[in-house]
Amino acid sequence: GEAWLSLANALVAHADGTLSPAALFAFRRAGAAAPNSPGPPFFLGLAMAQSGRFAEARAQWADLLARSPEDAPWRADLTDKLARLDALIARQQAAGQGR
Repeated sequence: GEAWLSLANALVAHADGTLSPAALFAFRRAGAAAPNSPGPPFFLGLAMAQSGRFAEARAQWADLLARSPEDAPWRADLTDKLARLDALIARQQAAGQGR
């Protein structure tokens, strides 16, 4: 799982933050190889957000948060990132309604 995740992150970095089909494939393989690891859904969500796919990023992170133990060390950071993403989505929706 870690090798697939490393490949996925490298592919995203190589594409200047764009989530390519090859990177998406590698993220999915990472998730299948390590289904209980928080890494694949977290970094996939990050890549989706960087690519402007905010709703999909939110779904990844919300699902990860829902299945994370209350004492998970990454929980506070994930909660913060999800709140920031929600604020960004809300601003985009408000800007779209103002047109």
